[in-house]
Amino acid sequence: QLGNELRMNTAFYPDWKFIFCSHHDLDITDSSAVNNFFSANKIDAVINAAAYTAVDKAESEKEKAVTINATAVENLANACAKHNAIMVHISTDYVFDGSNTIPYMPTANTTPIGVYGYSKLLGEEILKTKTVENNLKTIVVRTSWVFSEFGNNFVKTMLRLMNERTELKVVADQIGRPTYAFDLASALLKMTKNIFDNRQNIFEKKSFHVYHFANKGEISWHQLAAEISIIIGFKGIVHPITTAEFPIPTKRPAYSVLDTSSFENDFKIEIPTWQNALHRCLKQLKVC
Repeated sequence: QLGNELRMNTAFYPDWKFIFCSHHDLDITDSSAVNNFFSANKIDAVINAAAYTAVDKAESEKEKAVTINATAVENLANACAKHNAIMVHISTDYVFDGSNTIPYMPTANTTPIGVYGYSKLLGEEILKTKTVENNLKTIVVRTSWVFSEFGNNFVKTMLRLMNERTELKVVADQIGRPTYAFDLASALLKMTKNIFDNRQNIFEKKSFHVYHFANKGEISWHQLAAEISIIIGFKGIVHPITTAEFPIPTKRPAYSVLDTSSFENDFKIEIPTWQNALHRCLKQLKVC
């Protein structure tokens, strides 16, 4: 999702050269392949949009999740440190256990409750170590509930189900902040430009920088589904249910609202509301 939305934003940066790599083009779990790629190309910054995100499947594929979400991150970090490139890494709200009742600050304690969250936190910890030991220029941006016109996500799943059924049941006791991948991509590139233009010299000290980004407004999955139903004119019913009524293999954070104030303040970037973002995404999908 994020990689495609980054590509959509490249038109706003005609002076930059972008290199987009699928896993077929570059296997980031292979340290030699990463080193060879950096040697063959002049890289000033990396935005790592690659991740193992199958939350339930990760419980039985721990090694694969860790390889992609941690080992590959270390490979990129080593190459970035060697070539003095900025490393921008995307992480997740799943590094938190969901026990908070107020939005999570970037400095909040991380206590993941599943393999996926653990593997993403492991990637963060590797970057933290590399920042101190190798003078790596690192920014971690955690995000949540990502949706887009690309890939598989909650919004597209709801659209499909609303086309197939007259009644839906959606969890109403998990609270978070949806994120339109286009807005995240736009913000990441603006942030990087701020750094390139020396308007934001955040690498003066060997400090580890963590930020949060998500569209404004905290809601439940049911509220998001209900809003989709209104926008597209769904004639059926969207029932609210509890997590307990929707059994899944892996426990999710009940409350994973991210506080984005430091990102907004440090980079002077205004974040749209989730309602605004949802309307734009559905318009791109040509359903409204």
